[in-house]
Amino acid sequence: MSNSVIGKQKRKNPEGLPAPYSIPEFLTRSSDPEFICYDPDLSEGNWQLCTSRQILDPKHKAWMAKIDEPDILHRKKWDYSIIIETLSAYGILKPGASGIGFGVGREPLVSLFASYGCTVLATDLPLNNEHKEKWDEVGSHSSEKSQLFYEDLISREKFDRLVSFMPVNMTEIPTDLYDEPVDFVWSTSALEHVGTHKGARDFVMNSAKMLKPGGIVVHTSEINLTSKEKTVELPTFYLWTRKSIEALRKDLRAEGYRIRKLNLHPGAGKADQIVNNVLREGPVMKRQKRGFAFTSFSIIIEKP
Repeated sequence: MSNSVIGKQKRKNPEGLPAPYSIPEFLTRSSDPEFICYDPDLSEGNWQLCTSRQILDPKHKAWMAKIDEPDILHRKKWDYSIIIETLSAYGILKPGASGIGFGVGREPLVSLFASYGCTVLATDLPLNNEHKEKWDEVGSHSSEKSQLFYEDLISREKFDRLVSFMPVNMTEIPTDLYDEPVDFVWSTSALEHVGTHKGARDFVMNSAKMLKPGGIVVHTSEINLTSKEKTVELPTFYLWTRKSIEALRKDLRAEGYRIRKLNLHPGAGKADQIVNNVLREGPVMKRQKRGFAFTSFSIIIEKP
């Protein structure tokens, strides 16, 4: 595929303005053998979409308070809580566990996981990467571990002892990272910026290879809510579709990984019915790019 917009659709609402959204039929069915469709709970641990019901869950609110993030209806906050809640539910966050985070930016999860006694390797784009400046401008890039220290979550001594940092391009993962398997791998809406379907798919498959037996991968990324096949595919952005997610799940099963059920329900609350690109106003559960509505979804993989 070329690095261009695939199947750009005619827009009924100008980008940047709130627009109505209703559930299309293609999200209510799937060829996947473990497909379900209902507005999920935060703690279910399935491949599921961000919905307002989960953000209103007391568990989400508790995690936001824990990491001192605003308790607002925003999909980026759900990215944090679904990762934390999933790892917590699996009993992974404990002394002696080890994890790798990719594209960590300035997120508080590195400090949080280390506060539980986990050894954490945090990674982000190398300084010489051509796309680094974009993330620097919005304060979403780290080049040293001190930028990931949150004093309200962990002492400096414990942070320095348990956290290390390495510049890593997600398309060129160093081979030595596969030599010492870890208990968990995560990324927070980073893998779609690898660019192209192949790049995103290969990163997910490679991240699972880093696990110890019993280990878990939790990624969040972004899914197209307008089309099951046509999408946006650019050098620095790929919007997953129902079809590409189904293909990824098939590939993971073929490699022997365990994956939970697939739930593509986009939410039944009032906030879930709004596509909002005005980031400073109202709920931001869904956004729009090149005519396609999208939201966050989770990818959860277990190694037997």
